[in-house]
Amino acid sequence: MNIQWLPHSKTGKWSTGLFAAALITWLFLLIFARGLQVIPGLTVYLLGMVTVVVAFLAFLTSLFALFKAQDRAITVILVFGLGLIMLIIIVVSIIFGL
Repeated sequence: MNIQWLPHSKTGKWSTGLFAAALITWLFLLIFARGLQVIPGLTVYLLGMVTVVVAFLAFLTSLFALFKAQDRAITVILVFGLGLIMLIIIVVSIIFGL
């Protein structure tokens, strides 16, 4: 069994790209909204929601890439694991009202 770093399927590439976009947006928000405080509050809220949606879509596409396309690249597995952790955190915070 040969495990690669980069995905070979189209859905695996999409999941990795979507997660990279979500990570870049999150870092942008972290630097400019929290650190420098140059972005208005509504824009931070909207970009934060878009980041969560894109990260969730990355999780769904990695799930599809892992099981349907049989893509076992390390980046796809990493996106799946981080997306699963994100989903658990969201569900727990909704249930317990955090």
